[in-house]
Amino acid sequence: MALYGSFTPAPDLFIDGVLGGSILEFDSIRFVTPTGLIASGDVGGTQLFGSITFAYERREDDWMVSPYGRLEFSRSRIESFTEFDAGVYSLAYGDQQVDGLSANLGLRAYDTIELPFGLLRPELRGEYGYDFAGRSSMSLGYADLNSLTYSTLAGRTARDHLDVSLLLDLQLAQGWGIGTGYRTRLGSGSRMSHTVDVHVDVHF
Repeated sequence: MALYGSFTPAPDLFIDGVLGGSILEFDSIRFVTPTGLIASGDVGGTQLFGSITFAYERREDDWMVSPYGRLEFSRSRIESFTEFDAGVYSLAYGDQQVDGLSANLGLRAYDTIELPFGLLRPELRGEYGYDFAGRSSMSLGYADLNSLTYSTLAGRTARDHLDVSLLLDLQLAQGWGIGTGYRTRLGSGSRMSHTVDVHVDVHF
C-alpha cells in the first residue's frame, strides 16, 4: 500500500512524493551438502519505503525535455525464523534489518519527427544513481543448539549505476504503432547489461 502526492510550486516544476509500506512473505530454500537434504523456511517481515522527486519539464507540441532528481529510501525488517527438514543441519536465523538510501539524477527528452507515413518519436533517457546505505549483518546458529552463535555480513551490490535508454516509436496513420528500445546498465563492480525489446500497438 502506498500514498502518492504531486505538487506544482511553479510552471514546469513538479515535486512528487511516495510513502508506503508492505508485508513480506517468501520461502527460504538451502541445499545441505553433507546430507543432500533441502532445508526450508517460511520467512516474513515488513517494509517501509518512500521517495521524493524534483523535476523540471519543458514541453512543446512536438518535443519535451525533463531533468530530474530523486531520493529513495527503504527500511526492511526480516523476522527471525527456523529451518526445517534438514535435521541437525537446520539453522535458526535472528531478526535482520536492511536499510536502503539512494540518490538519482536523470534526464528524459524526446522529439517528434513528421514522416509521410506517420510520426517517429525518438526518446533518450539517462539516469545516474548512487547507493548510500551500508550492509547489514545477520545472526544465525544451529536450531537444535538454541543459540545464535554465528553472524554473517550480506554482500554488497553495486554502489552506483548508470542507466541509458534509447527508444524509437513509430505511429502510423492507420492506428498501428511499432516501437523498439535499447537499454544498458553499467554499475561499479558489476558487468554491463544490455536489453533490446520490440513492441507493436494497435489503437481502435
